[in-house]
Amino acid sequence: SYSHEEFVYTDTVSDVVKFNFDKKQYFLYCFLNNINYFDSQEDVSFLSIETIEYPFLQTKKLLKTVVNKQIKNIIIVNDNNQLFNNGIQTYDLWYTKGVIFDFGDFQIAFEKLSWMLEEIRVLRGYDLIDKFVPITDFENQSWEDGVTPKSNRELIYLK
Repeated sequence: SYSHEEFVYTDTVSDVVKFNFDKKQYFLYCFLNNINYFDSQEDVSFLSIETIEYPFLQTKKLLKTVVNKQIKNIIIVNDNNQLFNNGIQTYDLWYTKGVIFDFGDFQIAFEKLSWMLEEIRVLRGYDLIDKFVPITDFENQSWEDGVTPKSNRELIYLK
């Protein structure tokens, strides 16, 4: 099963999704960290999976969704964004974009939507990697003359 706050206007939730596997609990957190992000200090969101239940969860009302099926694969989705200035690489950022639980006949995915939001999008269905924000969104932003962006997506399958 998994638990998260109620959807309000979108299919996203703030900060956390709780997973229950048999008798073990894990938490998928999306928190802001202040880092050097493309040559400026920015608050950037990062996903992490932890066993620690932080105290702020006591104030959240989480709704539980029972899946009760065997996981066939867990797919970790990592994105890599690079910048090149006149052909010289000036930036290289790897981050976890999301995680997909594959049950064979359907999937459930949890995706970090934006670099600046503590939001996790929850998806259910088939071929959910195709529903993730495409890596070309980074490449299609407005960049200064001479700056060339490049993106890659890596899928890691855990069985």
